[in-house]
Amino acid sequence: MRESGTHSGLVRARSMGAAVLALLSALTLVAVGSVGSAAVSLAATTALINGASGLPKPADKPGYIFGVADHLLAPNTACNAMTNPACNLVPVNGPETIFPFIGGLSGLTFDKSVAEGLRNLNLEYQAVRAADPNGEIVIFGYSQSGDIVTKQLRNIAKDPNRPPADQLEILIVGNTNRPNGGLLSRLTPLYIPFFNASFDGPTPTDTGYQGTDIAFYYDGIADFPTYPLNLLATVNALFGFLTIHPTYPAPNPALGEYTQTQFQEAMADPANRQTFGDTTFITLPIKNLPILHTPRALAAKTGTTYFVEPLLDLIEPTLTVLIELGYDRTIPYGRFTTAGLFPIINPIKLASDLAAAAAQGVQEAVQDLQTRPTPPAELVQADPLPFVNPNPFSAPYVDPAPSTSSSRLYDASNTARTSSEASTAGGIDGLAATAATSDDESGTTGDTAGTSVRGGLTTQSGQTDLRPQPSGSSNSRKARPNSISSFITRSTARTSSATDGPAGVSGASPSSPGPTAGAGGLSGTATGSTGGAGSPGIGQ
Repeated sequence: MRESGTHSGLVRARSMGAAVLALLSALTLVAVGSVGSAAVSLAATTALINGASGLPKPADKPGYIFGVADHLLAPNTACNAMTNPACNLVPVNGPETIFPFIGGLSGLTFDKSVAEGLRNLNLEYQAVRAADPNGEIVIFGYSQSGDIVTKQLRNIAKDPNRPPADQLEILIVGNTNRPNGGLLSRLTPLYIPFFNASFDGPTPTDTGYQGTDIAFYYDGIADFPTYPLNLLATVNALFGFLTIHPTYPAPNPALGEYTQTQFQEAMADPANRQTFGDTTFITLPIKNLPILHTPRALAAKTGTTYFVEPLLDLIEPTLTVLIELGYDRTIPYGRFTTAGLFPIINPIKLASDLAAAAAQGVQEAVQDLQTRPTPPAELVQADPLPFVNPNPFSAPYVDPAPSTSSSRLYDASNTARTSSEASTAGGIDGLAATAATSDDESGTTGDTAGTSVRGGLTTQSGQTDLRPQPSGSSNSRKARPNSISSFITRSTARTSSATDGPAGVSGASPSSPGPTAGAGGLSGTATGSTGGAGSPGIGQ
């Protein structure tokens, strides 16, 4: 009996020991799992959002920050509220001046402004990397800050401690350094001493980091003519610079262009997308020539649309043919292409195109006279010279999707450590400094931002619009015959024949192997003088 009791005690002790061991093992697994979960949750996505010329402090314009987040970052990057609601939006301050046009006589010259903006961007970049070495960073640039982001990307690519390929993404709109079309690439190696402006070449497409570059047709900053001696094309690009270039974060239907829905459809349309190296180039067709925007808006303002619109429609197809002679759309947008003197013209094709364009113009003018076109109220209310009364970002922002507000975690105080106070009163790129009449940094204020809507445009059955049209858009006022649709190429597969890079149409950037070094920050900082009258303060 005693041996039996002893045996039972040993069994119970062993059972208790096993239970304790199992409990300790479970607790260990839970602890390890918790640590792993904490490590995973630490890694987040942060978007560093730069401003544009005349917009030195993006946080002052919520319409700009949220317009960029909703309309550009969400559909094109990892900073998407639908799939990544914890994306942090961090505005990056910078001078964003162009002496003497934006910022006035006290503003920095272009190169100095870019150098200071690069310094600020690098400080923010390093701070985010240090805080979360495993997190993903999306860097956004627009216009002048496209040059800043280009320089930052070049520096990161040379950094031995650069992040892995899946931890950095680039998005630039209205890119000054677009390899084929960006003004600073097209006119490389030009340098203008008086403005201290360097034309310094393309944004790299071989860093291994996924990039997206978005541009409108005829935007003089991102789609500058291949042959600038075609003065009609150059003047049209100037008007595109003034009217189309400011609208990326807030498409402006009052200009006769995209509604927000059409804008998103056009960006997703494979016909408007090319992949070159590690970058996806999205080139968006527009509905009306920028050079004709002002007469259209003036006609709407004065009630003379019925008389003016037939005349404009009569000449617009022909103008489009002549303007397109200033471009070579067969060259991939990712191939570095400087300006040429004269295009090679096929006289037989040109004569055929002009004849077809003339016939189309007559058809449209007759259609206008028969239908008595009347402009929508939004165009009547629009400023016929938007570059004189600028800034789509000054009005209150209306969130189109309140459910995505959880992604808006940006804190204006984040930029305090790198703020550059800029005493400037211009609009965004291309807006005359003398036009700014308010004490607001980015121009005059308004009641709405990009909320006016021009009626949808429909195309008659069996006919195709001459001008590039966004997917899903229509045109009831204009109908274009198929025979002349070849005037405009829309970033199509013709570029797949390129031999100096993996160009071609693709819906996404390739998953090319990228840098695999550790998570250290970029060691270099921007160089260059930052002095001059009225120079912004540093390290506020």
